[in-house]
Amino acid sequence: MRGIEIFTHAVRMVFGNFNTVLRIGGVALLVMVVLLQLTGAAYFNPPAATTTDAVMPAVFTSPGLLLLNIAQIIIGLWVVVAWHRYILLEEEPGAFVPRFSGSAIWRYIVAGFFYSLTIAIVAIPLGLLAGVVAFIVLSPGSQSHMAAGILSAVIVFFPVIWLAYRLSPVLPAAAIENRLKLKEAWSATKDGGASLILLGIITIVGSGLINLPASFLADVSVPLGLLWAAMANWVAMMVGASILTTIYGVYVEKRTLNV
Repeated sequence: MRGIEIFTHAVRMVFGNFNTVLRIGGVALLVMVVLLQLTGAAYFNPPAATTTDAVMPAVFTSPGLLLLNIAQIIIGLWVVVAWHRYILLEEEPGAFVPRFSGSAIWRYIVAGFFYSLTIAIVAIPLGLLAGVVAFIVLSPGSQSHMAAGILSAVIVFFPVIWLAYRLSPVLPAAAIENRLKLKEAWSATKDGGASLILLGIITIVGSGLINLPASFLADVSVPLGLLWAAMANWVAMMVGASILTTIYGVYVEKRTLNV
């Protein structure tokens, strides 16, 4: 199905252009490595929620880590926008860092805000509905925990991931400074259907699998486990950006997938 083809194409885009990927995303990888190494073992073993400080992630209790986390977000936006522009506009990056396009990044932030708000407006009621259904299924004496999980996935996950991918073309469009409205993205992806749901499932499973070795490596060496986690998160970011780029190319620009 097309969902598998989109995922495969996105992965090939990353690993088939790896030198360019490093020129665009190398700085983000370095920031991720530093951030996770500073976080330390707490990344794998979050503190118990016994006090206010324990509830707060370490990144918020350390000014240095907070600044580094903010830097990661900014650099992440810079990298993702540059990657969209490289694929869709063939805009070459600099020798060591991506080209900085302030106006495109700002458009991406604005588009991302309304995109996220729209998804939240749909996801919150679905989450409440799933909670009610789970409460009924898990009524006293009921042992249907798995059934409740499946129902929650059907009620929340599938509709939300479908909606997210249906509307996602607004993000690459913003990166290349194309004024695409949410309703136009919705119309362009009308043929997405089950393919985009399948794509979401594959993406979640793939992300989980690539992160899985980090915990096992941490049992041997925490720094090694953190290094793997940073690299896995970086790959997930680049592949995720490639998936959005591919959706835009296929459904908006009507490009043909090379599979």
